Amino acid sequence: MPASVVLIPVLAAAVLGWAWRLRHGHGAPWPGMLAAYAMPFAVPHAWPYPRLVFSVLAITLSMKCWALVHGGPADPRATTRLRSLALWLLLPPEVRWPTDASTADIAVARGRARLRRAAAKAPAIAALLWLHLHWPGLHDDALHEGIWALWMTWLCGSSIADLGSGVVMQWGLAVDESFDSPPLARSPREFWAKRWNLIVAGFFARHVFAQVGGRRRPLRATVIVFVGSGLMHELFVAACVGGVPQRVGWMTAFFALHGAGVLVQMRLDRRRRRRPPRLPAAVAIALHVAWLSVTAPLFFGPLGELFTTR
Repeated sequence: MPASVVLIPVLAAAVLGWAWRLRHGHGAPWPGMLAAYAMPFAVPHAWPYPRLVFSVLAITLSMKCWALVHGGPADPRATTRLRSLALWLLLPPEVRWPTDASTADIAVARGRARLRRAAAKAPAIAALLWLHLHWPGLHDDALHEGIWALWMTWLCGSSIADLGSGVVMQWGLAVDESFDSPPLARSPREFWAKRWNLIVAGFFARHVFAQVGGRRRPLRATVIVFVGSGLMHELFVAACVGGVPQRVGWMTAFFALHGAGVLVQMRLDRRRRRRPPRLPAAVAIALHVAWLSVTAPLFFGPLGELFTTR
C-alpha cells in the first residue's frame, strides 16, 4: 500500500477535530476545509474510483465545516456528541434526530421506501453498464458519452443517496432528500433549484444566494451562485485528477451556460405581467432533457480525465 494512503485517516481525524472545535461557531472553517480537500490527493493516481469517492467526501466535509460557522446544522443535536457530529459530517444531506417514537417510526418507514427506490433503479444501471461494455464507440463521441454519463450519474448518485440514507434512517433518523426526479424538470430553473443535487442547491441558497442579494437582487445573486458552482466543480475535478485538469474551464463554461438559461427565464418571468402559459409537460421535459444532453460534454469531459490520467 502506498505510504501516502496513511495520510487519509490522519486528515480525516484533523477534520473531525477541527469540526468539534467549530461546533459553537467559534473560529474559521478554512483549516478543516483544507484538510478535507487534501484527502483525495493522498490517493494514488492508479486508484480512480477511490479518488472520486474521496473527492466527493472532500467537498462534503468542506461544505459542512463552512456550515458549522455560518448557521450550523439543521438539527443542533448533531453537535452535542462526537459520534453524532461525525455522522452529520459524513452524510451529505442534513440529518435530524427523532423527537419521539412516532417520528422515529416515520423515518424508518420512509427509509425503507428509499431502499426500495434504490433497488428499482438497479435494472436501468445494469442496462447502462451493458451499453458501456457492448458499444465500443460509445465514448468516442462526446454527445453520446455525455448523454450516457448524464443518466448514469443521476441513477448511480441517487441510488447511492437512497441506499445510504435509507440505511441510516432505520435508526429513526430523518435524512433530507438528495434528488427529486431530475429528468422531470421542465426548465433550467426548476432543475437546479428544486430537483438536481438538493444538497449543493440548499448550500448555495443559504450561504451564497441569500448573502449576496437574495430576493432583493436575484439576478446578481444568481450569477454569483453559478460562477461559484463552476469554480467549486473546477476544484472537484482538480481533486479527482490530482492536479490541473487538461480541460480546465469546461466546468465553468457549463455552469455559465446554465446560469444564462436561468437568467433568461427569470427575465421573461419578470417582464410579463401575467405568468406565461406553460408548455405541455411532455414538451417542456423533452426540451430540457435535450438542453442537458447538448451541454453535458462540457460537464463530463473533465471528469473523463479521471479514468485516463495515470
